[in-house]
Amino acid sequence: MKLSLKALNLRGIKTRFIHKLPLFFKLNEDCFLVSGSKNGAIYNLISGEVFSINNISRNLLSACEKGLNVFDFILDQEIKNKDLIDFLSLLRKKKLGNFFSSDVSIYKLKIKKPPILEFVWVEISSVCNLSCFHCCGEFGFLANTDEPSASTSVFKKLLTDVYHMGCRRIQFIGGEPLMRRSVLRELILHSKKLGFTFIEVFTNGTILDENILRFFKSNDVKIAISIYGFKAIHENVTRTTGSYDKTITSIHSALKINIPVRVAIISMGNNEEDVDKLVLYLKKVGVHQIKIDIVRPAGRGVVCVNNSPSLANKYLIKKPIFTSCFLKDFARARYGHTCFSKNIYISNSGDVRPCVMDQDIIFGNIQREKISDILQKKSTKDIRGFSKDMVEKCKDCEFRYCCFGCYPVLKFFNNSNDLSVEPKNCFYNPYTGIWGTT
Repeated sequence: MKLSLKALNLRGIKTRFIHKLPLFFKLNEDCFLVSGSKNGAIYNLISGEVFSINNISRNLLSACEKGLNVFDFILDQEIKNKDLIDFLSLLRKKKLGNFFSSDVSIYKLKIKKPPILEFVWVEISSVCNLSCFHCCGEFGFLANTDEPSASTSVFKKLLTDVYHMGCRRIQFIGGEPLMRRSVLRELILHSKKLGFTFIEVFTNGTILDENILRFFKSNDVKIAISIYGFKAIHENVTRTTGSYDKTITSIHSALKINIPVRVAIISMGNNEEDVDKLVLYLKKVGVHQIKIDIVRPAGRGVVCVNNSPSLANKYLIKKPIFTSCFLKDFARARYGHTCFSKNIYISNSGDVRPCVMDQDIIFGNIQREKISDILQKKSTKDIRGFSKDMVEKCKDCEFRYCCFGCYPVLKFFNNSNDLSVEPKNCFYNPYTGIWGTT
């Protein structure tokens, strides 16, 4: 879900009266003021909305939150021709705060440190029967038939350990995970026995059959499938004749027996004309979960973004449009990296990485260390805990807790893997409060 930040600013409307009265204003328990160098933002952590406010508004609310009488603020700042009461009344109308006749304490929602782990990608095969030209893992055409692989017992131990650490969401990926079908079955049964509440297999859909679909159905396994366009476009991307028909057949077969199917459509320049029509088609056949994403500049995807200025331009942040920010999102952003801090990716060889889209950072290997020990290393915690409060420029921005940080995008635009460097794809200047275009 996207939201446009709403501007709630003090404008030059003449105030009719200013009396030295005991009038106080406090933001509600679920609303938090975040200050930037110039302006500020109000985060409603229940609705997920974020409201942009200017410098005077930020200073007023900061004073109110500290218990200052509203009219004392007016006199102290010598502000004239500003209808502060109307502004605060607007906040009350939007259920962001309220007036009081005395200074009261508002017990804010507690921003608790999030769980150490929410989601795990497990790559059980680095072999793939397709060779998509944008693949972040550079898999394809069975090139890694002799792939080094962690044993099934090692993967089972991983699943047991992350479950006991509180993780309940798992996704099996490749390459193509069905290239190691017996291993996949065994790991799914183990995950089901442990009690994972979300088990998903991300497949290209070309080698699904009735037997494995029935197995998925009986074990409450969800399916995620990528599709890139209609036949000509899809097979141009996969570089495999016949792949489109097989994938579409698999989607129909899964839906027929009521297996939840989630479809990812990757926008990569050459397929943009198909995307809208493809969404309509998928909805018509019964797919309810459809996500359109932009090809990430990782693996072979770097070439895609490099060769398409229009794709690169989609990653430029030139206006305040961010994802919704609820309590759990706010907590994640306050305590660490918005992606790294909640996810881990386990490669087929057992390497533990923070991101499925990038191969740079390796925390350790589950064939040699326990996952709990790997996640407790100082080097691991430093990276997973790297919040925007530690990033140049971002630390002075009022939008820092609702702005998602994608490491491959940062690395692509900055030409650096340094997490502390300001992202060059962001055109907001928190020191002036002005959005740029270049």
